[in-house]
Amino acid sequence: MRRLRRQAVQCVGRSPAKYGGMLASVRRANGIRNSKGGGIGEQCAGESEVARAEGRHGVSGSIPVLFAITIALNVAGQYLLKAGTGKVTLALSHWVAIVTNPELLLGLAAYVVSLATWLLLLKRLPLAVAYPTLSLSYILIVLVGVVVLREPWSWTRVAGSAVIVLGVWLLWRPA
Repeated sequence: MRRLRRQAVQCVGRSPAKYGGMLASVRRANGIRNSKGGGIGEQCAGESEVARAEGRHGVSGSIPVLFAITIALNVAGQYLLKAGTGKVTLALSHWVAIVTNPELLLGLAAYVVSLATWLLLLKRLPLAVAYPTLSLSYILIVLVGVVVLREPWSWTRVAGSAVIVLGVWLLWRPA
């Protein structure tokens, strides 16, 4: 028990007094007795027990914020790249106009910052959960295309977007 509590404290940085009580109640609720550590392949037994009991993938409060930032930057980057490509001729002979175009530069900057937040997400979540969730940006791209860029819409696009949302919702449901 001490080893498990020590592991749990190391994983989540909480004091043994606070975390020990929470871990004990999680164990009781899940019928876990005399556990001497996590299951096979678990590096952080206490944290994974709490995550399983709460039906999450080890998600802290910052995960939704990181997803929102990453998705918003992806959408902004796509929009800015689209806006920038409409103002320059994409030919090698016009490279100065391409590399000095503000929309293209801002779009690339959005992607660089988005990459940083994406790496933080990958560190905290399984790839099989994180990457499909990023597909929510497709829906926002469709909305930006229709609302801002006045691109045509169809019920097929709406249905496709609904399927993406349903897929991400199913992915995040407790097993």
